[in-house]
Amino acid sequence: MKNTRKECNEIDVFMDNYVNKFITCLAFIVCCLLTCTTYAAEDHGHKHILFISSYSFSWNTVPRQIAGIKEVLGDKYVINYEFMDTKNTSYSPHYKEFYEFLKYKLAKRNHYEGVIVGDDAAFNFVLMYQQEFFPGVPIVFEGVDNVEKGISAGKNPLITGVVEKVDYKRNLDLAQKILPQATRIVFILDNAENGLGIQKQLETNKAEFNKYKVEYVNSSNYTREELCNLLSTFGSKDIVFCVSMSRGKNGVMYTEDERYKILNQYANVPLFRLSTSGVGECKNILGGYVVSHKSSGKIAAKMLEAGFNGTDFSTIPVNLDTPQQYYFNWQVIKKYNLDVNAFPKEAIFINQEKSFVEKYYYQFLGGSIGITIMMLIFVGWNMRCSRLKLKEANNKLQIKNRELEQAGAYKSDFFARMSHDIRTPLNAVIGFTSPELNENVDDCELKSNISKVHEAGKYLLSIINDVLDMSKIARGETNYNYKRENINEFFSGINTIIGPFATSKGVVYHIEIAASKDKFYICDKAHLEQIFIWTSII
Repeated sequence: MKNTRKECNEIDVFMDNYVNKFITCLAFIVCCLLTCTTYAAEDHGHKHILFISSYSFSWNTVPRQIAGIKEVLGDKYVINYEFMDTKNTSYSPHYKEFYEFLKYKLAKRNHYEGVIVGDDAAFNFVLMYQQEFFPGVPIVFEGVDNVEKGISAGKNPLITGVVEKVDYKRNLDLAQKILPQATRIVFILDNAENGLGIQKQLETNKAEFNKYKVEYVNSSNYTREELCNLLSTFGSKDIVFCVSMSRGKNGVMYTEDERYKILNQYANVPLFRLSTSGVGECKNILGGYVVSHKSSGKIAAKMLEAGFNGTDFSTIPVNLDTPQQYYFNWQVIKKYNLDVNAFPKEAIFINQEKSFVEKYYYQFLGGSIGITIMMLIFVGWNMRCSRLKLKEANNKLQIKNRELEQAGAYKSDFFARMSHDIRTPLNAVIGFTSPELNENVDDCELKSNISKVHEAGKYLLSIINDVLDMSKIARGETNYNYKRENINEFFSGINTIIGPFATSKGVVYHIEIAASKDKFYICDKAHLEQIFIWTSII
């Protein structure tokens, strides 16, 4: 029977484990299915967008473009990114290397519902391969320096965007205020797509520069040594715009760090820029009225989203009003001692010198918090010490009160004992000297003496009673015993007490009672006797 019960228990345990494992596996499968279903539902509701940049993500303007795009589309659409990196890569004609790369990647995924391209190289690439890679897909460009090509491309019903049309007049007006002694303008360019596009813009706006001698320096025509020597010749009478300098002679590519190193070492004048790139990274690049790449990215994203929301894409015109802003490096202003008042008040200044408080704000904040905490700890400690001292003083006071109460109890006990020990023999004396017991005494002198002892004993008893009742006096509970007393007997008793004392001192003592019809008075005999006796003795 025992073995059967044991086998049944083992079967129950096995079944419990099996059921638990089965439920766990079932729950896991359900969770996986729900996750996959949720992901599929979420992914199904999003459109996929491809952003192709002419440069790399490390290029200063690219993160700003992406930030603008994501601000508009980031939470609603899936955005993928591709970077041509033309600042560091030299492609063969028609960008064949990037073509093969993108073709391979696009073959492995579904098509995109929209495309955004940044700057001229990506723009040119998409125009070449639109029908192959993106047939029927809306395309939005931004940062394109070749304005004419951008306007022309906008005639395609599936293409629109934002051109990068620089406001040269504002840049020139600013340069004249900052460098009023200048007589020549130098534009540093290269053969890259954006450099060629900007050169076309400069040629279109050459009337703006009639006041100056204009010179174009194409870095693609110079070796590194020749370019460095040329940069070192620029002086205080030159307004130098560093537009694009990524390529040297014979296809040499300059990395971003190499460009900044060359400009830092050989350029001895403040360099104006038409974009934010290099402003802050290079100690000689001043800035200017530059393109706001984040705003351009936002405009491009809104154009694409409008098409997604039902707007006829062919009705969205190319934006020729390029967003721009004044943007400067404060350290370059101080380095060349430029007039700060010549700069627009609405300008953005980076690396600006901070006031002492701004510079050490967090130190001040941390120090203030630290001092406050120390003060709170100090005050708290003092309060705690004060409470401890007060508690200690209260304890001592309570101990002292208990001691006083105990002393009072001892005093009361002492007086109680004294009351009994003194009153007992004194009552005996008073009793034995009472007139009732000695009325048969014949000797007049002895009888007088016994009477005096009797009166003195009663007076002494009244004093003892008052002394032994000091506790009542302390509590304000003194009792008065008012009775009808004979005035002659009262003073006779006083005379009995004071007379012998006065005689021993050689003092003539005499009591005279004024004639009065009233021989009786209401008084407390014992207390009144004390008053007369003490005043007479003193």
